[in-house]
Amino acid sequence: MSDKITGLTGGEIAGLKATTAQKHSMVKHIYGSTSITQEKKDGAFAKLKEIDSSDLLTRTERYCESVIPTLEAKREAYNTLLDGVVEQTLQEMMAICYGCRKFGQRHLLAQLNDLFFEKIEQCVSKQAYARTRYIYIMLAPTLIADDAIIARFESFKNEIESRDEKDKIEGNDRLVKWLKESI
Repeated sequence: MSDKITGLTGGEIAGLKATTAQKHSMVKHIYGSTSITQEKKDGAFAKLKEIDSSDLLTRTERYCESVIPTLEAKREAYNTLLDGVVEQTLQEMMAICYGCRKFGQRHLLAQLNDLFFEKIEQCVSKQAYARTRYIYIMLAPTLIADDAIIARFESFKNEIESRDEKDKIEGNDRLVKWLKESI
């Protein structure tokens, strides 16, 4: 990764340099690509690692891990967020969420709808509000809002609301509120 910026013809544009933040942004875009090999993606990250060792590098790494456009990478990111067993800062968690929420990957993400509905209740019950609100917003299957997904939200909401009070768990009221907002 160099500081050289080129124009459309490939010639260097004198006087322009990419900032460290811009280099992070470039690597993030590279990782979300379907046309760049994982080897080249890893090479770009390795070069970024040579020039930056700040906490931004860790956040970029978390984003890159979750933005990889494969079902396996998305499933791993979803499980990491929904299970809440991996220690991470709030900023790292947010970076993973951002990597999971790519509109161009919506059809890939749709394959994780069942996982979301299976795990979100326990996630909301066991993790802090600041985390779960963000996880809910970023992982809720709202990028494709068809009748089937709306019905799924309504069914889930109705199932929780119909429970006896003794069967409800911590966070159910909060989750029902969020489900209503999604419908």
